[in-house]
Amino acid sequence: MSDNYATIILHALEKTDTSMVQKQTDIMSTYYSGQQNHVVDCTKAVFTYAWKENIHMAGEFTFSNKIEDTKDAVQNSKCLNTATAPLANFTAYAKICTLGENHTENIAELAEKHGLQHKTLPLITMLKGSANSLFDFLNDVLTSVGDTPYVLQTTVSVNSPTESKW
Repeated sequence: MSDNYATIILHALEKTDTSMVQKQTDIMSTYYSGQQNHVVDCTKAVFTYAWKENIHMAGEFTFSNKIEDTKDAVQNSKCLNTATAPLANFTAYAKICTLGENHTENIAELAEKHGLQHKTLPLITMLKGSANSLFDFLNDVLTSVGDTPYVLQTTVSVNSPTESKW
């Protein structure tokens, strides 16, 4: 961990193009609302901009399809951070927990599709792979549940000094 984490995060937030989402930052977190692919695009960009080699970092992300202000978002428009954010080829670990219907089998299939290692534990799935693949996987998981109400809680970690054995 860095003792300069607030500056790192604020810098990452400044660099991220949020023109396609609604954004609110307070003392605890940053909230993005909008079309799913734009929210994931912004989340990935912030995480990628905040990443520093050999610095442990973790991000907490909560995704839900029950926010009413996303219904009028422009569908399928270009994700603006994809071309400008650096490639996230570094290894990331994730823990995801779905609240709502059980999507464990679907999550395992999508993890394999994205080349992610996965372990299913009670209530959660653990993942390991490139950050690029992980955020693409999250977008696909969110798409796969459709209109079924869900909350997807995700913790993403990089450069952990206590790296998990796979």
